[in-house]
Amino acid sequence: MNFPEKDEYAGFYQSYLNNLKPIDFRIQFAEISDEITNFLSPIIEEKSIFRYLPEKWSIKEVVSHLIEVERIFSYRALTFSRNDETEIPGFEENDYVRNGFAHQIPFINLIEEYNAARKSTLLMLQNMPEEFLTRTGIANKNKMSVSAVFHVIGGHQIHHFNIIRDRYFI
Repeated sequence: MNFPEKDEYAGFYQSYLNNLKPIDFRIQFAEISDEITNFLSPIIEEKSIFRYLPEKWSIKEVVSHLIEVERIFSYRALTFSRNDETEIPGFEENDYVRNGFAHQIPFINLIEEYNAARKSTLLMLQNMPEEFLTRTGIANKNKMSVSAVFHVIGGHQIHHFNIIRDRYFI
């Protein structure tokens, strides 16, 4: 699976793509999930509601955000891979977190849900014919290839993992 060309995604995704290694992306995609799960699993419930600043998301909210983005972007990959020409709207991540219910879910269940969402995306990626990865669609008013969608999912996960590791566990 080739790294997407710059014309396959909007420029604001570049910072996520910069998080990725130049190795087989399907392997890296699976490794990202394992690394995040192994890091999060020992976190106790009381620590999962920690915010490193009052206005920042808690660890639970970050994990919930990862689940939501995984689902939204997986839908984009599915839609584009089927040559569906429906334009997909963007979403406001802060509204999703604010209107969500992450703090009502036991942290261990959030990790399980994260793994289920990730497993579903990984299976879609592994089973998708190579030629489907170059198909494109419009999301948030920007053209994007299926390959770029998967790469953004992976880079986004690493972005938030780095924030959790670096800012919540100083």
